[in-house]
Amino acid sequence: MDVLPESGQERHRDRTTSTGLIYQYFVDKQDIFAALLSESQLEMADFVNSLPRKQGLSALLESMISEFARHWERVGRLTTTWRDIEGMAGSDRESMRELHASVAVYNSALIRALTESAAAEGSRLIDDPALIHLVLSGLKGLSDTIVINIAKEVTPEYFVSFSARALARSITE
Repeated sequence: MDVLPESGQERHRDRTTSTGLIYQYFVDKQDIFAALLSESQLEMADFVNSLPRKQGLSALLESMISEFARHWERVGRLTTTWRDIEGMAGSDRESMRELHASVAVYNSALIRALTESAAAEGSRLIDDPALIHLVLSGLKGLSDTIVINIAKEVTPEYFVSFSARALARSITE
């Protein structure tokens, strides 16, 4: 990205974009951030809804981990600033309401997929409101490990498979 002299515009790959143009669509940086996260949540909900359930819970989680890592690398790691942005922007903002709604859509899709996959293998999820948070925390941690390549002593495929099986065992009765 280069700033064109005396124009106040940024050049992105042979295109010119006015930084002011962005703010015709978004109030401020917090709104841009919320829109990116919201879009990511809805993309993940669509992805989860498209996954087959018949192979069982471990297979579902295994197929989710790589995609979740891709999203984590793109925007997910930014979610750690969510609480700061929500504090600055306030939950009453339209962008924050949309973000919370997209999170609810994703969480519902995820719980439905987990429940259906567990049932396909003859097991059931633990009935606990903390379950979704455990799964999401597990996926975030696994994704971060994959993105920054910490688990060098095992292949990524083995790590994903092992982690999916362990996570599946931890959430079923």
